[in-house]
Amino acid sequence: MSNEFFYFYHIAHMAKHFEIGGCGLRTFIDLQILNDKMEYNQAEEKSLLDNSGLFKFEKYAKGLANVWFSDGEYNETVKFMEEYILSAGAFGNVENKVAVQQLKHGSKFKYALKRVWLPYERMMFYYPSVQNKKWLMPVFQIRRWFKLLFLGGVKRSVKELKVNASITVSESEIIKRMLDELGL
Repeated sequence: MSNEFFYFYHIAHMAKHFEIGGCGLRTFIDLQILNDKMEYNQAEEKSLLDNSGLFKFEKYAKGLANVWFSDGEYNETVKFMEEYILSAGAFGNVENKVAVQQLKHGSKFKYALKRVWLPYERMMFYYPSVQNKKWLMPVFQIRRWFKLLFLGGVKRSVKELKVNASITVSESEIIKRMLDELGL
């Protein structure tokens, strides 16, 4: 893997974690080290980030890493990004995940529906037997529900649905503004 692609992969990995509830501090340490110590073609790296829509996210992630580990300065987005990350712990939290996913799906109701009835693309991930056999979806949805009920997962699922219901419009607007600013 070229240095440019490795750097791009690191940013993409950070963004994915950021979207599912949080991003650990270690990724920012790694980002600072990559920026300080790794040689790479900045034009190629910028092209990869631009083409994937991650250029803005990388800019602010690099800004936060500079604040924490160098002489960088805060701005509103970097400060909010810091609060979002530090409030979520090392592996993110359900509140952040649900807030982001509500925005991605369009509403609390649509998010809840997508969690109860997984879309075909997600079901193929969990149950490869469904691939190219959409007619099996209802059978595997029921299998998934029984697995949740009898093999654990009920507490987690109920907590997630409660969090979904409890997120306020103002909290959602704040998260939306941050994601828009980050280009996610």
